[in-house]
Amino acid sequence: MLSPFIIVGVGGSGGKTLRAIRYELQLRLQAAGWEGSFPAAWQFLHIDTPVKQDGAEYPAPFLPSESYKGLVASSATYRTVAASITSRTTKDNLDSVSRQLPDPSKVAIPIVAGAGQYRGVGRAIVLSRLDDVAAAANSAIQRLKSPTALAELELLSQKLG
Repeated sequence: MLSPFIIVGVGGSGGKTLRAIRYELQLRLQAAGWEGSFPAAWQFLHIDTPVKQDGAEYPAPFLPSESYKGLVASSATYRTVAASITSRTTKDNLDSVSRQLPDPSKVAIPIVAGAGQYRGVGRAIVLSRLDDVAAAANSAIQRLKSPTALAELELLSQKLG
């Protein structure tokens, strides 16, 4: 029998990779004569900074909206992200945490459009929103574990032989 899975992609390249994999699977399902929707037991989760998926120039279709988790509010700045991390850090750990973050006075990119290939900025944004990342992952896991998703996967397994 086919197995349920979740694949997580982080950042713009991670999202494009997920889109390519999902599109290839859709094409294979169509070639096999599968007439149902995309199996719910196969979950993709794209975690990125922009509020909405970007990369329209990439040829694979966008992921369904429930498969995308944008982490930056439309009014956020890197300064607000760094401040939210340091405000939740104990005094004992503040110096070591602050050293790991890019200096807010030196980050000039508008993070609402993405982390701009700055890995440290992206890591800080994820760190500031870990609860949201966990909630998105748990939601995807619940979708793939649902009885209807597993029944659908069993039917697909029979169809594919």
